[in-house]
Amino acid sequence: MVYADTNVHIANATMDLFLGVIPVRLRPMCKLVVHALCPPRLRKSIGFPTPHWSLAFFIEYSLKVAGLFVRYFCPPRTVPKCRTPRQPIAVW
Repeated sequence: MVYADTNVHIANATMDLFLGVIPVRLRPMCKLVVHALCPPRLRKSIGFPTPHWSLAFFIEYSLKVAGLFVRYFCPPRTVPKCRTPRQPIAVW
């Protein structure tokens, strides 16, 4: 992957799309989190700045801790969580 202005334009538009549901005051902090979640090669190709090592470390290990919590402390579901009806809806 190499740097290109089109990459920057698409990355910023995508980030604005996803961060549109976040309150305005939290968006700068969420952008830093997105920068930290991107791999270095991707970050370089879209022109994102390199995050501080402590932020990247904190985000990486907080996601690992959340995964361990779900794995060991959340019981498996006995009934699936369905948001759609089980029977197909007939549309004539």
